[in-house]
Amino acid sequence: MEIRQKLSLDFGRDTHPITVFAKQNDTKTRFLEITPLNCGQAYAIEDGVTPRLQLTKADGHTVLNDATVENGVIVVELTPQALAAAGVAVAEIGLYKGEALLSSQIFYIDVERAAFDKDAPASSDEFNALTAALAEVNTVAERAATIASEIANEAADNANGAAEGAEKVNISAVQTETGATISVTDREGTVTTVHIDTLTAVNTWEDIKNAVRLGLGAKLFPVGYEFTTEDATTGAVITWVVRDHDKHAAANGKLTHSMTLEAKYVYSNSAGTYLTLVFDAYEALYYAAEEIPAGTYNFTWNYATGSMVNGTYQFTLTKAVPAGGQIVLGTNSSSTAITGCKIATYATVAATAAIESGIVVTEGSEGTSLGTIAATSATSENLNCAQRIMWGSNNYAQSAARQWLNSDAAEGSVWTPTNKFDRAPSWATSKAGFMKGLPADFLAAVQPAAIPCRTNSVFEVNSLDGTEFSVNNVYTLNDMFFMLSRPEIYGDWDSSAIKDGELLEYYEGFTNIERIKYDAAGSARYCWLRSPNPGDASYERYVYTSGAWYGYSAIGGYGVAPACIIA
Repeated sequence: MEIRQKLSLDFGRDTHPITVFAKQNDTKTRFLEITPLNCGQAYAIEDGVTPRLQLTKADGHTVLNDATVENGVIVVELTPQALAAAGVAVAEIGLYKGEALLSSQIFYIDVERAAFDKDAPASSDEFNALTAALAEVNTVAERAATIASEIANEAADNANGAAEGAEKVNISAVQTETGATISVTDREGTVTTVHIDTLTAVNTWEDIKNAVRLGLGAKLFPVGYEFTTEDATTGAVITWVVRDHDKHAAANGKLTHSMTLEAKYVYSNSAGTYLTLVFDAYEALYYAAEEIPAGTYNFTWNYATGSMVNGTYQFTLTKAVPAGGQIVLGTNSSSTAITGCKIATYATVAATAAIESGIVVTEGSEGTSLGTIAATSATSENLNCAQRIMWGSNNYAQSAARQWLNSDAAEGSVWTPTNKFDRAPSWATSKAGFMKGLPADFLAAVQPAAIPCRTNSVFEVNSLDGTEFSVNNVYTLNDMFFMLSRPEIYGDWDSSAIKDGELLEYYEGFTNIERIKYDAAGSARYCWLRSPNPGDASYERYVYTSGAWYGYSAIGGYGVAPACIIA
């Protein structure tokens, strides 16, 4: 039960477009028999040429499927996926041989809507050509692994013979301009070869993920190779660049291979201008482990910087602060004297509406002392250090920027407090999560990565979820998206004993000028790194507009170049 429609397609010129009829969702019944022509003359298909149907459906999804050659005629099956979308599909035949591609003139398939089909497939992309190629690679790889295992088992009985057989077993990949040729040699010396063309056969993120998992990433997508995704939130196209292979491990510990991607430009809008991101907000002065009744309180400031003069200061609360609440000094600049700051109180760490605000601070020591605050220490575990009160935290695990990178939440729902002193960043109500606008197929290919991070050497606070942090320590995060660290771009560390990453292959031999981060419009921008300035509680490393690394307070609004792994 087959319908075979015959047509001629010219590979040497364009003629009046041909339209063929098909019915939506028909299965294993509709075939095209295509006679190839060259400027109107018969065109013989050479040996070793693979014909493929290249089709874009009416709904925009694409198909790339292998065809066959029978007595010089190209035979194409119209699969259910090729006929899944009603409307006019645009098609052509591509002839593949090694790295060469020759395409026919365009023809059309008028897919008439089906009246009813309870089992109709949802329209999606279909790439049987790549699926077959990857399956063949997988099969020959499994075959080689089986042979290797057999050789190992024979080793005890016939060590010399086994060794001789083992020498022949080999899996290799040779990179070409458009992809790679994969060869597997068995113990008898028989070679099985398959060519995968990244420009034509690898068309989906699922394809890319599968190729990486097979260990083909470095050959098919060498360092410097670029991919693109569209950010539905900003309307911008994000260009992803391969920075290394097998450098970042997948968090699940089960995937052998990975491919590290980093955004080519700092996160930008559709016009190419970068979007700033506060790394972390300035933090609370005091955490109320128990209720703080209304009354007068004082604290001693012992971190003279700018207009922030050492001394004892007091303020009066007219309303109690419940257990779990905060007292916030309300400063993010050393140019403001402490007496110019205004106290605000909050009922919880997550609260954005104050119990009371605008509370005047004066010099004085009346009332109950909360303790002494120094640059990177305090006399009470419920008092914050001065640097974080003024400039935020440089703990990457607790940062607001990390939350944004790994969130698909809407505006106003991205940030949640991570430690008892935490406060909402300035963008908390205006930014959706970075992941919200990314394509679902791309996100499905991204795996959480095991990311090495370090703490600073002066002051750390445990997280609300119970995670403990100590100074001068390395810890691991399992994140979908992350910022690169200082060593991953520059190749050195603040301490070789406390390493938060290794130099990525892409950046090997780079000068500072080559490390400059740009927005999509071409302007050099500051760009956050996940490495803290270890001698400070609030300063975070970043790439300066000269390409050199520097440090600045976490409350700064800088660019971000997100990174991730495909695994």
